[in-house]
Amino acid sequence: MNKRDAYLNKRRKYYEQNKESIKRKRRYHYINDKKADNKRSSEYYRANKDRLRERDLKRLYGMTLADYHNLYNEQDGVCRICKSDNNGKTLDVDHCHETGKVRGLLCRSCNLLIGHSKEDALILFLALEYLENSQKGMI
Repeated sequence: MNKRDAYLNKRRKYYEQNKESIKRKRRYHYINDKKADNKRSSEYYRANKDRLRERDLKRLYGMTLADYHNLYNEQDGVCRICKSDNNGKTLDVDHCHETGKVRGLLCRSCNLLIGHSKEDALILFLALEYLENSQKGMI
């Protein structure tokens, strides 16, 4: 057994012997230091926003922040569907859940529309037909 394994075994054994005490201390810390933890988390996020965004884009979509900005500029900074500038907020990366391929950038509303329709064009078509018929007074 190497040093690392021995150390991990020692920690596991200690945890098993002191599980309740450790849980009480963690719970106490969570309850009493929650505001301080939130403040530290907020400060960390603000200080590392681009790095965290880059990490998430790479992990979720396989793209870099530069790729995101290129796509954003190709779309002139507007949602690919409704052409809204999203009030200056970040546009969501829309991707196919089956292939993982990035399709474009959407505002939150349009991204949710696609998601709630289960990415099914027929559902969107039927919803459009429903809206058109209701506007004509046919419903």
